[in-house]
Amino acid sequence: MKKWIIGLGLLLTSYNSYACDVCGCAVNTGMGDVIPGVFNNYFGIRSNVRHFQSEHFSFLGEPPILSDEWFHTTEVYGRYSPTRRIQIFGFIPYNAVVKSGDNQELVFANGIGDVRLKVNALLIDKIDTVDKSIFNVFVGGTVKLPTGRYDFIDDESNYFRRTMLPGTGTIDYSLGTDIIYRKNNFGGIVSFNYTLRGENDLKYDFGYVASGQFSGFYQLKRTASSYMFELGVMSTNLEADYDRRFNEKEIYTEGWMISPMVKVRRFSEKWAVYVSANKAAFQDLAQGQVKQRYQFDIGIARFLN
Repeated sequence: MKKWIIGLGLLLTSYNSYACDVCGCAVNTGMGDVIPGVFNNYFGIRSNVRHFQSEHFSFLGEPPILSDEWFHTTEVYGRYSPTRRIQIFGFIPYNAVVKSGDNQELVFANGIGDVRLKVNALLIDKIDTVDKSIFNVFVGGTVKLPTGRYDFIDDESNYFRRTMLPGTGTIDYSLGTDIIYRKNNFGGIVSFNYTLRGENDLKYDFGYVASGQFSGFYQLKRTASSYMFELGVMSTNLEADYDRRFNEKEIYTEGWMISPMVKVRRFSEKWAVYVSANKAAFQDLAQGQVKQRYQFDIGIARFLN
């Protein structure tokens, strides 16, 4: 049972100017960092790709122009537990965005992203050996530091907004909770996270991000390993950014989406791997001009004790 509990928590305007304002490198609402009721420390690497398509209205009644944006994040991460009820996480991301238009020209922006430090407290740790159930409630906070590049270089300003760069130049704070219940081989997860993003020295003020997840899972045990299959739904809501130089609301940086998701995990005594995918079923991003097509995630971790 210990192995699969570990896996549960671990693998839990004009065309030439701008595109996909709401889908930047700094907006990555993937969840699944918590490891309920387990002391194991670990380190690993994980990666995801997020595909969006943007519609750009043209002048003189010409048909809209479409562009595609692929956002990619690969990060090294780990967890250390000094006590049973405290978990400390660290994340070092590398972000990249690729944009393609009707002329098939590709433009890039990439670099080290903003590092994050997260601390979780286990408020409720209930294990019923008779009923064969567990119930865990975690509450945590995250601080994001401005280590990533947040200003344009070369001709990036012709293609990207600041939301699409590797970093934001802000110190951000997040509060979140994870609630996990399991009985026998079935269980459920409810998570919520709220991020208060700040204003950088370029007078760009990033709006808040709120995200949540509700899912159910089934565990399949094997002799040397275990598998977990999870189905659920994720939600994301983004408040609009502001350019404080002109006190101007960036209306194409706000929106929301609701995305069905699926995850498959395999874990053994020393290793855990996972793959997951989600696709927006309902969305209203950038006043309907941006559509999320899909997101894929993959990761691997090594347990240290």
